[in-house]
Amino acid sequence: TERMTGQDADKEKKVLVITQVALGGLNADVSAEELTEFLEREVGTIWRHRLKRSWKPPDSYPDFSVADISVIEQRNDYQKVVPHAFVHFALPDLAQEAYEMVGRCELIHNGCPLTVDLGMETYYKVVRRRNTDPYRFTNVNASIGTLVSPEKFLVSWKSPERGVEFLIDPFDGTCRIMFSRDTVFSFQDAARKAVLKCDFKVEFSVGDIRNVKFYTERTSL
Repeated sequence: TERMTGQDADKEKKVLVITQVALGGLNADVSAEELTEFLEREVGTIWRHRLKRSWKPPDSYPDFSVADISVIEQRNDYQKVVPHAFVHFALPDLAQEAYEMVGRCELIHNGCPLTVDLGMETYYKVVRRRNTDPYRFTNVNASIGTLVSPEKFLVSWKSPERGVEFLIDPFDGTCRIMFSRDTVFSFQDAARKAVLKCDFKVEFSVGDIRNVKFYTERTSL
């Protein structure tokens, strides 16, 4: 048997570095594109980021019984979340630089001093994620149900006809059905409704797949 020396063990250690920050202090009208341009100009290259400006209205629930959103009166006067973003920089030093710029009051967007909270991320995981792209199929049709016999499939849910993506991600061994749509939310104690654009994701493990069939004609489905 071979024994790992202390030097070899040190090489195997995963060094934790900071690549992600939580960004606050943004104004309500900021867009994702605007934020990207600002941060890359002031700090440096961004790998990815997620801007959050809306959330589910309090005491509400999605109402999928409304087929035509245009016929309802939309009211969005509920309390909304304070805009914030989660930012992954391309280089670890940039996250630290953003943090130090806030301390020097140098990171100001549209007159708003920004705040930065540092997050921990494994550098090796970041590199692996950047080098492992998912297999992406666009404009697909997805149906979920039960195969009760070899020729009979009972559908319990069907995706929208347009804008649906199917992803197979080798990074974490998952499959995802993803799409966005305007969704009506009804309030428990009122007749008013709100409409939000929501991102939907149905996720399952690749290990859950028992059988795959390939058809060259859409009519075969």
